[in-house]
Amino acid sequence: MNFAFMSATREVDGNEIPLGKSLQLLKKIRPDIHTIRASENEIGLSNVYNSYISSYSKLKDEDWILIFVHDDVWINDVFIFEKLEKAMTEFDIVGLAGTSSNLRYRPVLWHNAPRESLSGAVAHAQPKGQFSFNFFGLTPRECKYVDGVFIAVNLKKIIEAEVTFDEDFDFHFYDLAFCKRACDKGLRIGTWPIWVTHESVGDFNKEEWKESETKFIKKYL
Repeated sequence: MNFAFMSATREVDGNEIPLGKSLQLLKKIRPDIHTIRASENEIGLSNVYNSYISSYSKLKDEDWILIFVHDDVWINDVFIFEKLEKAMTEFDIVGLAGTSSNLRYRPVLWHNAPRESLSGAVAHAQPKGQFSFNFFGLTPRECKYVDGVFIAVNLKKIIEAEVTFDEDFDFHFYDLAFCKRACDKGLRIGTWPIWVTHESVGDFNKEEWKESETKFIKKYL
């Protein structure tokens, strides 16, 4: 399999942020991986990610895995390549954490679903070099929605199903909209035990988040 890590950052030098540093280390394991980054980015992630999909669409028959990942993520798992290859034998889209439930709860957060429907885990960086775990449930598991902090896709499958990110959503709900589109096209989504450390947590009280929630409910629920 071929691998391409795709991201966007508001920073000028993407090599000095967690993801950039992680990818430099991963290249020592797999020098052939592609790393693509939109630096000083101010446009929505859906637009950025769709441009990446479009640029790679001609390679759909060459077994590519595209990994869309936030710039403030440390990739700690040196076995990520073997794990993703295995994951793609079971799923078309792979995340770190998600839910097998429909989003019938308010606020619309995938982890607001019933506990028994949740799957996966993510570590979070804390002050003074400490970190904590958010453990949601056993993984691997088939899901309907996965978190956008890390989404890996089988390029061939999403091209054939004509699944793209919804550009009505910039920085909030783009991940849930993508998963809903993928499910509606019959693609299989699941979680896999891949270790990363996320340097931030979501802020669900911002007005932009609430506006996106309203839009998502009207369009998909």
